[in-house]
Amino acid sequence: MNETEQRRALLGLAREAIQTALVTGDRPTFPERSFPEILSRPGASIVTLRLGRDLRGSAGSFTVGRPLCVDIWHNAWRAAFSDPRFAPLRAAEWRYVNLQLSLLTPSRRVRVWSEARLVKKLRPKVDGLTLEYQGSRATFPPSVWEQIPDPKDFVAFLKLKAGLTADFWSRNIRIERYHATHCAEVEY
Repeated sequence: MNETEQRRALLGLAREAIQTALVTGDRPTFPERSFPEILSRPGASIVTLRLGRDLRGSAGSFTVGRPLCVDIWHNAWRAAFSDPRFAPLRAAEWRYVNLQLSLLTPSRRVRVWSEARLVKKLRPKVDGLTLEYQGSRATFPPSVWEQIPDPKDFVAFLKLKAGLTADFWSRNIRIERYHATHCAEVEY
């Protein structure tokens, strides 16, 4: 299975999860069929739904823990029906929805002793970042660089998302970096 076929299969699986829920009205169970080994490897994903350019729902996993195909199935359902920012997806909207998948690499620890050093190490439009401090945790996937292109602001807003102040820093902050590969359907 080449990369194009993999992406097509994963997008189809996300679409199937949402379509099944729209037909049955229930959260669908993962299908009892075999999947190629490459899609069954542990993985993490973000599934995003768009109506035109507007966000319509998004859900994801930021840690690798279950097979990628299972992760996408569950995140597709969550993006369509469980994103707290939106009402559940309606059947009338479905035909206009464009699916986008972000396939995440495992996170790697970034060891820095100052915020200035972290800002210098960041690669805009490439790095996703997770910040954790004493039970507070937040993450920004690489796609957030589109809205927050400045590395200093990226870190400040991530701290705010974690419930910290924008100017907070401690040597005990845990920082992890990850990357994403994207695939999307052709817009309708």
